[in-house]
Amino acid sequence: MTAVFAMLISVFLFSLYPLLASFGLEQNDPVLFVMLAHFFCSLASFAIGYRLFKNRYTGKRSFWSSLKVEKHIWLSAFATGAAAAVAHSCFMLALIKTSKIGATIIYETWPILAIWLTPFLVAKAWEKVRGLDYAFGFLALIGVGFIVSADSREIVQQLAFSAFKDIEAVRLEGYVLAFIGSLGIALSTVLRARVSQYFTQHHDGDVLLSACFSSGLTRFAALPFFILTFWYFQEDGISTMVVNDVWLAAVIGVVVYTGGSLFYTRGFLGAKNPNIQVLYYLAPVLSITWLQIFGFSHINDFVVIGTLFVLTANLLVTIKAEHSFSYTSSMLTLLFGGAYCYFTTGRGLPDFYDAISFTTVIYAILIAFAWDRVITRSKHVETLALDISYGLDALRASYKKRDKKPLNALIKYTDALLSTGDKQRIHLVYKKLTALKKNWHDDSVRILYRDIDSLVLSKLRDMMLSEIVLLALIGGSTIFGLMVFRPDGLWQDTASVVMSAAVVFIFFAIFDQMRECGKNPMHGNSKICSEINPDLFRPKNEFNFIAIVLISMLLLVFAGLFSYKHGAFPFGAAVI
Repeated sequence: MTAVFAMLISVFLFSLYPLLASFGLEQNDPVLFVMLAHFFCSLASFAIGYRLFKNRYTGKRSFWSSLKVEKHIWLSAFATGAAAAVAHSCFMLALIKTSKIGATIIYETWPILAIWLTPFLVAKAWEKVRGLDYAFGFLALIGVGFIVSADSREIVQQLAFSAFKDIEAVRLEGYVLAFIGSLGIALSTVLRARVSQYFTQHHDGDVLLSACFSSGLTRFAALPFFILTFWYFQEDGISTMVVNDVWLAAVIGVVVYTGGSLFYTRGFLGAKNPNIQVLYYLAPVLSITWLQIFGFSHINDFVVIGTLFVLTANLLVTIKAEHSFSYTSSMLTLLFGGAYCYFTTGRGLPDFYDAISFTTVIYAILIAFAWDRVITRSKHVETLALDISYGLDALRASYKKRDKKPLNALIKYTDALLSTGDKQRIHLVYKKLTALKKNWHDDSVRILYRDIDSLVLSKLRDMMLSEIVLLALIGGSTIFGLMVFRPDGLWQDTASVVMSAAVVFIFFAIFDQMRECGKNPMHGNSKICSEINPDLFRPKNEFNFIAIVLISMLLLVFAGLFSYKHGAFPFGAAVI
């Protein structure tokens, strides 16, 4: 089985969860129903784990002794179980109280919350959480706002916010419960990682076996908390002792929970590239599709745009397809620009095309000159890096015994100079290099220091602030004109969004290129300095294709929305 096929099976199984839960909630108590699903998942996980264990340790280790864990792992398991019980119970209740599609999408914000929680709950987090990741959380919050407002779209579009007081309180309670469920599943996911890591360390790194054990243990530990949750809601008149469709709970527990998790683990382990995990984000899209097909909820434009905001935020936080300013800024421009053009009608300035052509031409000329200087500077820095590296190798080949210490210092500080673009650090390193200059008096060293001086001057030569401000003003004016004064029409809306994203991309791409000047293209070691950095031969990012997919997705969805807005959508109002 290929990794992609395994991951797609996992995505399909997880996408069935809201649909099967919706069927199960028609005649069953929500808390007891999901508790039974966890019970069957625990049994299935231990059964599969037992088979994997016997195949791996035939007669060598006892199965039951392998399940004996330390106290802190039991604490993590029960904490995971408590969070899972609250999460799934709240999600089930949310499906009853409010729009099933809205509850599902809000629930699917959990990957962002998990990223935020990881540094606080995991001592050795894999990657530091960027400040920008927290900002992207507000992007998801905007998406949630669209989803919450989906059933009151006329109120929002007419800005009659006073009418929000008439919205049913039970529906708002459902959205709150969905968010609590999202927070709970994020917490349980992070805590379950501790348990899984423990089993991995004690079973020779067998991740699939560890996934079965951790799933079985934490699902079993959740059962007492489900009972407590049931008693709590029973006192409030919410839960009742009704369990008819035990078989459906078994399907969710065995097929969705256990099967989905194992196929996900199998796909991730078998993948040659970690970007396969992006396929998971097809699950919420499929989920709302199933709910729409089976008539449990109705999709409208607010739900589509809200889903787009949530999925984009998830991908920007969890799958960092690009680390560049230009990628992030163009993505945000497409998202916000597309939403703005969908909900507004352009003023239709009579001379719109002449005015936009005027600012666009000026912007293109200025940006071309700026790009030429930045590219020329980058090439000059690369040439100097080569000359300096080969000069250091020549000096190293001819150095005397007494010159070893200052030579090593010269190589160290030169490497530091090549690896930074920060002016203060450049100044400090240059002072140290100047102090070393007295150790050599031959012409070859003078030529080397001349190249170092030229490198310092090149790195200090930034774009003028006035030039940046001018580009920002003209580019901003172009975007403002495209957004506000565009004529009304399908092509005009689409072109305005694409052009605005292009203006933003080309502006921030300059800063990305300038940042590249602060990276050392050479890779020195104890024997040679003139070796090209091996990182340059690798792909800049293994998630590059995701950037293309995400941008294409945004463009296609907004093209569909604009078609619907202007009456050209091929499926009419039956879908939206």
